[in-house]
Amino acid sequence: YAYRDRISAAGGGGRRDDSAYGFQDLIDEVADGIGSYLLHLEEGQRARVYDRYAGAEGTRWRELVQQVPARAGERARRAAAAAGDWTSLPPTLTGGGGSSSSGSRAFGGRRLLGGLGAAGVSSKSLSEALGWCEPPQNAPFQEPPTLPDGKPRLSFSACFESGNLAIAESSHPSQYTLWVDNDINTKGYTQWFYFGVRGAHRGLRVTFRIVNLKKSGSLFEMGMRPVVWSVKGRKGWRRGGSDVRYYPTDLRLRKGFHTLSYTYTFEHDDDTVFFAYHYPYTYTYLQEVLSVLSVHPYCGSLFQRETLCKTVAGIDCDVLTISRTTRDESLLSDAGSSASDSPAVACPFGGVVAATSGPRAVGSARGGKPLAVITSR
Repeated sequence: YAYRDRISAAGGGGRRDDSAYGFQDLIDEVADGIGSYLLHLEEGQRARVYDRYAGAEGTRWRELVQQVPARAGERARRAAAAAGDWTSLPPTLTGGGGSSSSGSRAFGGRRLLGGLGAAGVSSKSLSEALGWCEPPQNAPFQEPPTLPDGKPRLSFSACFESGNLAIAESSHPSQYTLWVDNDINTKGYTQWFYFGVRGAHRGLRVTFRIVNLKKSGSLFEMGMRPVVWSVKGRKGWRRGGSDVRYYPTDLRLRKGFHTLSYTYTFEHDDDTVFFAYHYPYTYTYLQEVLSVLSVHPYCGSLFQRETLCKTVAGIDCDVLTISRTTRDESLLSDAGSSASDSPAVACPFGGVVAATSGPRAVGSARGGKPLAVITSR
């Protein structure tokens, strides 16, 4: 650096010294070469402890994709049957009469559904009928190989619905470098991650670095943390981790990528812990939600559910036509309310809505309505 300063000073008079500038270029090349060599040594010291496409893991992935439609359908049928004790109607709210079910769970740190009943009327909320969008209970974990240092490593798993982890490497029992797979049908976009680990002891602090994320900016730079599910903790999905950082990955190592780094301290021995970018919401869980809403006496009157098509993966793509129906009007009449009076009724999404007057068409009402297609990565 002192030599570069002298070169700059010498060039300040406007006359270029080609030999001096040539030597500066040589210094730059040497410095870059040393940096690349050090990175190469660092990579050489890391041992691969998880590979999504190696051995049995790759076979499990193909089987998992084939099982999703049948499993989602069965889970949806069970969820709808379990929700059979919905109250017949959310009654008209009178001053201070509405109340939320105290048993409702929080979903992602917020209430998913309030109760449906008025004072003194118990009812089941959707969150009570479905519970969390939980990680798999029997996810297969890929046991890590024995490394030269002889120290144990965590076992990883991402072979489950919505899971995403391609490779995990470790240079130390408390440090892991991770790569995630591309989002489907994109030109290399990577952002979503969802994986599980096990094999830690209580108090172990582990730093995870996901090094191939594409977004140049992230809420992780502004205080957001990954979501964490501890099986033994039994608290559901919670924001967790510490020392969260989001920064450009070293360009000599991975050009154009960014790194998410965070540290997690395990709270239980032999716990299974899942980490995700945000609260998971799988296709199977979506089917459960729609099936439960369809059999609800109020919610089911507000939309029609049909199959638009099959996706490239062979699963049903639902289309929902959201429209007030004559069934909704009859429910309001049974409660002693006139639709023209626009009574306030308890909405199962935790609020109060006013019933609009006049029935609307029943049946396939898509004609003339705009069609919004919602997809996920």
